[in-house]
Amino acid sequence: MIALPVSPSINVFLRRIMKDSPWLIIHTMKFNIALLLCLSFAINHAQSFPIDFEDPLDANTIGADGGVFNVIPDPDDPTQNVGEFTPCCQDFSNMQLSLGQNIDLSDDNNNTITFRIKPQFGTGTNGQAPGQHLLKFEQGTTGDVAYAFTTQGTDWQLITADFGPGLGNYNKLVLIPDAFQSALNDTYLVDDFSGGTNFVPPVVVLPFDFSDPDHIFQGAGSVVSMEVDPDDPTNDVMQIIVGAGPMDNAYIDLSQMVDLSDDANNTISFRMKPINGTGSNTHQFRVEAGTSNPLDLSIDFVTNGTTNWQNIAIDFPSGLGNYGRLVIIPDANNTAVDTYLIDDLMGGTNFMPPSDPEEPAPDPNTPDAEVLSIYSDTGGFTNVWTPDYSFGAYDLEADLDPSSTENFAIKMDFGVQGYGQGTDGVTDISNYNYLHLDYYTGYATQMRIILIENDGGSVNEYYYELPTNEPFNYESWTSVDLDLSFFENQGFSKEFFFQYKIGTESNLTPGIVWYDNLYFHQNVLGIGQINRDKITVSPNPTNGFWQIKSQNHLLGSIEVYDVLGKLVSSLRLHDAEAIISAEGLTAGLYFAHIRTEGGTHIQKLLKN
Repeated sequence: MIALPVSPSINVFLRRIMKDSPWLIIHTMKFNIALLLCLSFAINHAQSFPIDFEDPLDANTIGADGGVFNVIPDPDDPTQNVGEFTPCCQDFSNMQLSLGQNIDLSDDNNNTITFRIKPQFGTGTNGQAPGQHLLKFEQGTTGDVAYAFTTQGTDWQLITADFGPGLGNYNKLVLIPDAFQSALNDTYLVDDFSGGTNFVPPVVVLPFDFSDPDHIFQGAGSVVSMEVDPDDPTNDVMQIIVGAGPMDNAYIDLSQMVDLSDDANNTISFRMKPINGTGSNTHQFRVEAGTSNPLDLSIDFVTNGTTNWQNIAIDFPSGLGNYGRLVIIPDANNTAVDTYLIDDLMGGTNFMPPSDPEEPAPDPNTPDAEVLSIYSDTGGFTNVWTPDYSFGAYDLEADLDPSSTENFAIKMDFGVQGYGQGTDGVTDISNYNYLHLDYYTGYATQMRIILIENDGGSVNEYYYELPTNEPFNYESWTSVDLDLSFFENQGFSKEFFFQYKIGTESNLTPGIVWYDNLYFHQNVLGIGQINRDKITVSPNPTNGFWQIKSQNHLLGSIEVYDVLGKLVSSLRLHDAEAIISAEGLTAGLYFAHIRTEGGTHIQKLLKN
């Protein structure tokens, strides 16, 4: 087994070690992927082992990063389906599958993965060296793991990937057919993936008394284990042996987030015993993967320098949210080496993620003649942008209308990845001034709406980000209409529109978001724009003030933002109408976030 460090020459390093070790663990590595992706990826259901490509939805669950994946009839047996993958243009073009159930490779007697592969054009023949490939599993409990293998000729070849001991369970399968060989560009057929054990993750929720092995933290620079309490042989505790690094720690990812939003119930308590009596050193308890700012937060604490059990209470401040990871840093910012016992970790409230929307997004009422539709099935739009490929993944596409009328929306899981589409050429959207999107979320912490241009081969992306440019609204459908000048001010050229993406900075920013009615349009809404609450704004445009009225529900709050996301006016009230002054505001476009008992609405305001 070879553990790989991060290296700027990782490709050279991999090439060298593949000669000596057929399988390897990759702990902290990301391959550089070209921005221009020839992809085919959407998720409608989740696959688990074994995988034989007979389900017609398999073509939508297998993704391609730098290539194209399809399900086709086996040319040698048309009664059977197989997967077909054509890599494109890069050393690590790959096909990938997020598994419905993790694959467990921890049992060395049952961690052999078998599958069949057929190089259509005979990679490895005609004097070439055998084609070098990698079968890789990612998003694992013990880092990523890869198995190197070769093929030669055009026949079906059975691959037996016998992984070594010491592994865990993994959520993603990745096949890299032309590892280190971007010039080969063969087409590969694959079929009959089997082996390992489908793993159902344990339920990991507070409190922890550490009698359950599933509640033992993972070590990062530390060695963590379940041990017997030296003061009570009937009791199990968690032991952390700290290394010499300044921030060696132990962490655990929760099945249900811990809710620290209630200041009357956001104290985390536990018992701690420094075996060697470390005294004045600062310790930290940290929460990460939050649903609101701060996304991560550390609280310092100390022990008194004895070897006794000591009660620790971490009283978190007000204004927090929900957190998916707990981290204990026993020797923060110092290199002291000690062994610590931990027990009886409790506090906060186990957070259940909000439910999915109970109703569909509102039907668009923008005139058809003013729209270029990207995704919408209820607006009656006839001018539709047609993508040639998609990339990334969405979690689900579902009909949210309980009636016989269809109204589909897309569900994103940003903890996995984002999703986008593109065209082979460019589209000139100079006739359009705004980008519309309806979204629904219960606890997302970030969302980027990204436009990508291709200016003569120079590919650049520009994004509008929530909550940086405007705050999230939670648990109600919210409409955003983005002035395309916001993107142009960053350098975006309308005449070279190429791709769009809905995502986050990385999959380390979790959150579930539904979206619908994504389209470009020409004009801002005018006076008397009607929505479900029958909210009207007049005069609009104005020189002096806007009068906002709600017919069906009382107004609760109104916040006005400029196009850069800066809050310029706010009002709290409990009335059917309100007056918002425009005095002191520069001429231009503003967005009013109007909250009522019926939900949240965003209305465009114009100041002359």
